[in-house]
Amino acid sequence: MLMLTRRYFSSKYFSTPLVRFIDDLQKRDLIVLTHPTFPFKEQDILSYASSLPNVLYAGFDATANSLHIGNLLILTSLIRSSQFGCTPLLLIGEGTAAVGDPSGQTGDRQQISRDELNENARFLTEQLHKIMENANTLSGSKPLPFKILNNINWYKETTMLDFLMSSRRFRVSDMLRIGPVKNRMDNDQTLSFSEFTYQILQANDWLFLSQKYDCLFQLGGSDQLGNFKTGFENVRAETGKQSLGICVPLLTDGNGNKLGKSAKGIDGSGFWLSAEKSSPFAFYQYFRQLHDDISAQLLLQFSLKEVEEILQIIEEHNNKLGKWIAQTHLADEMTSLVHGHEGLELARRCSQLLFNGSLDDLEKLEPETVKGLFGEASTFSIPKNSVKTLGEVAEITKPGGAQLMTKGALKINGVRISDPDQKLDVEQEYSKMSAWIPFITAFCNCILGSFWCNCILGSFGAGGPFLVPSGVNRGIIQTMIVLTAVCCYMFWLIVYLHQLNPLIGPQLPVKTIFWIQQKWGSAVHS
Repeated sequence: MLMLTRRYFSSKYFSTPLVRFIDDLQKRDLIVLTHPTFPFKEQDILSYASSLPNVLYAGFDATANSLHIGNLLILTSLIRSSQFGCTPLLLIGEGTAAVGDPSGQTGDRQQISRDELNENARFLTEQLHKIMENANTLSGSKPLPFKILNNINWYKETTMLDFLMSSRRFRVSDMLRIGPVKNRMDNDQTLSFSEFTYQILQANDWLFLSQKYDCLFQLGGSDQLGNFKTGFENVRAETGKQSLGICVPLLTDGNGNKLGKSAKGIDGSGFWLSAEKSSPFAFYQYFRQLHDDISAQLLLQFSLKEVEEILQIIEEHNNKLGKWIAQTHLADEMTSLVHGHEGLELARRCSQLLFNGSLDDLEKLEPETVKGLFGEASTFSIPKNSVKTLGEVAEITKPGGAQLMTKGALKINGVRISDPDQKLDVEQEYSKMSAWIPFITAFCNCILGSFWCNCILGSFGAGGPFLVPSGVNRGIIQTMIVLTAVCCYMFWLIVYLHQLNPLIGPQLPVKTIFWIQQKWGSAVHS
């Protein structure tokens, strides 16, 4: 019955780009909440949306100089809407960031200066332009329609009297029932007047966009439902038009916590979309290391590919569990979207080097090259006298790293280390070879070379052809054979000791590099 109903509504209402986009959201299981609500969501929402303009918006407050991975689900949804022919408005909230959204907060937000807000907005504008350019490259079709706006452009012209007069249509009783406000009040937590009025500013954003751009559809996270309700009533009261708000799922970590600015990535730097704050390698590895249980779902929700193509990838993934098929597709696509093709190639190179590279490959890199490849956020400078065990080194690279060591998650220079209490004594480790290396080097380069030279000179000094059997020549040849055997033995000894303990070797850099190969992936130098 459901399939028949869906087909009926598909043929009747799929004439507009917005309806096709909303149907795509449903197929990807991306509609968590809506305002207004619909008793029979699948049918009624498509009918309702068929009368709306093909314009939608989502806001990104300028509280930092980069977006984070929690914004990415909204961004990819906006990009897909443009693929269907809608015009997404990407609204940078420089004005609303000055006030602060109380959602997800237990206390007052830290005040941000006007200069910092302006700088953040500039960075976000550049970042969004770059992502949309990358989306155009990935789509391979005509340029996708979109607009990037900043709400400071209309708030800077608004006086205090203008704001108070326009706020007469908002009721305090309704505002107190909004989820974030109610939670703060019920738990006796402080709530500033500016944060309390945040919902008014967001509602006025929607009103402005509806009047100037004919935008009656807003997309946001599930924590924005209360603000959607306020905005819906504001638009209806001022314009008499119906609007629609859809909440997509919030991206959370394994403990159910919202992934945002305060969350930490696999390299401890957070989940930022800026290469300066989180390296392309760390971003790539977030998706590449997803568990099989959720990788298929996130591929469906994040990917810009059509649903039918994604389902084929998921089928292959399910038939070959453990081959990381869904994870690889998702990591490749999202890294290309955020960091471009060069960022993807860099992330792949780092991953190949760190997880599949040989010790020789690692030793060829200088510390500065490591920072350039993996990013500052993926490297740690550790004073030699600050750690005593390898477990302490692991803890510095990731909280809980010492425990993960016991499960085989750590390699140093290609050698798996499972004992967190194993002592780390760089000088002592290298002293095992330092006693041999100078002698072997000098012996091979000087002593053996001198003997070889003397043997050859001796053969000529003895008179007669070198290969003619004689007592002198036989002695010289025997000496050369012995020295050759000694040289081969010395070479074997170097190789043997190097394999016995790869932390030591004939090359002793001034700044030792410990390649920490983990499930969380980092490089540490000291």
